[in-house]
Amino acid sequence: MHSNGRTGNAMSSEQLILSEVSGLVEHYCGTKVLASIRKTIERAGTVEATLLSNETGERPRNDPWTMASIFLEALLTAGKQHLGPFEYREFLLGVSKILKAHGEFYRAESTLSNLLALCDTGDHSDFVAEALLQRGEILLRQGRWHESHADLQKSREIFRNQNDVVAVARIENILGTGYAEQGLLVEATAHFSKALESAELGDQRLLSATISMNIGIVQNIIGNPDEALKHLFRALSLIEVAGDATKTAEVLHNIGMTHLAKADFEEAYLSFDKSLDYSTKLQNPGLMGLAKLGKSNVYFRSEEFRLSLELVNQALRHFEATSDVLSVADSYKVKGMILRELGEYDLARTFFESSIRINEEHGCYLNLGETFLELGLMEKNCEHDSRKAGETLHSALRYFGKVGAAAEIARTTSELHSLGD
Repeated sequence: MHSNGRTGNAMSSEQLILSEVSGLVEHYCGTKVLASIRKTIERAGTVEATLLSNETGERPRNDPWTMASIFLEALLTAGKQHLGPFEYREFLLGVSKILKAHGEFYRAESTLSNLLALCDTGDHSDFVAEALLQRGEILLRQGRWHESHADLQKSREIFRNQNDVVAVARIENILGTGYAEQGLLVEATAHFSKALESAELGDQRLLSATISMNIGIVQNIIGNPDEALKHLFRALSLIEVAGDATKTAEVLHNIGMTHLAKADFEEAYLSFDKSLDYSTKLQNPGLMGLAKLGKSNVYFRSEEFRLSLELVNQALRHFEATSDVLSVADSYKVKGMILRELGEYDLARTFFESSIRINEEHGCYLNLGETFLELGLMEKNCEHDSRKAGETLHSALRYFGKVGAAAEIARTTSELHSLGD
C-alpha cells in the first residue's frame, strides 16, 4: 500500500474561506466594496512590514494566518456596515456555512450565536430555525450533546410549525447521528427511519443518500458489514450524481471503515485514500483527520507500526484544530494499541485511560467498549494479569451490550472464556 503523491499547490483552508466569503461580500455589497477592503488589507500588511523592519532593512514576513484573520474580520465588518438587517442576517448565515464546511467550528458557532442574538428583537423565524439547526450540528460534532439537542429541538419545532418536511428530515438525521455517536443505536435508527421517509417524500436525493450512509454506519456497528455496504454504495451513487465532494469524502471514509471491519485491508486503504484526496482538495481538517486515522488503523492491522503512528499523529493535529474531542479519544485508543504492540505498556495504558475518560465524559458507549477491549487484551496477553483483564473485559462487554454491537460482544465473550471467566 502506498500513499498517493499530492501536489502542493492546493489552496489552504484559510484561502478557501477568504475566497468564498469574499464572494459573499461581492454578491451582497458589490465589487467596489470588496476591492476597497482588499486594498486596505494589502496596505496594512505593507505598513506593518515597514514598521517592523530590522536595522538591515530586511522586512519580516507577515504571518499568513494573522493576515487572513484580519481580512476575514474586515469582510464581516463590511457586511454589517453596508447591509440592511435582513440581508445582514442572510449574509451571516452564509458565512457560518462556509466556516462550518471548512472545519472552523468555533468561528462558525460564534457567527451563528451572533445571528441568533440579532434575531431576538424581531420575528425572524426562518433565520432562527436554520441558525439553530446549523449550531446544533456543530455542537454535536464537538460532543456537546445536551446543548446540541436543545438547539435541534427548538429548530424542529419552528420548522414543524412551518410545515417544512425537508428541514424536519434534516434535523431527524442529525439527531440520529448524535444518538449513533453515543452508541444509542435503537434511538438512532428510529430517527433515521423518520428522516428517510420524509426525505423520500420530498424527493430529496442528496439528503436520502446522507441518511442511507448513516443507516449503513449503524449496520456496520451491529455486525452486518455486507448490509452496511449496500446502504453505503447506494449513498455513494446518489452523492456522486449530486457532485457533493464533502459527502463523497464522508461516505468513502465509512466504506473504508466497513471494509476494515471485514478485514479487507486493501479495499479499506483504497477507500480511505480516496476520501483523503477529496478532503485535501476541500481543505476540510475534520475529514482529513478521519481519513488519516482510517489509514493508521489499516497500517496497524498490517503491523506497520511506524506508519500507523505517523498517521495517527497527523490525524490528532486535525482533530485538535477542530475541537473534535471524540476523534481525539479515538486517536488516543489507536496510539495505545500501537504502543502496546511495541511493548510500551505504561505509555499504552496512559493513552487508553485518557481515551476512556473522554468517552465517559461524553457518554460514548461504543468507543468505551472498544477502548476497554484493547486495554483488556493488553492486560491479558502482555501483562498476564488475569484478574485485571477479566474486570476490564467485563466493562467492555457491558458497553457493547448497551449498543448491541454483536460482533464485538462475541469477540469479547471469547476472550473472557479463554480466561476461564
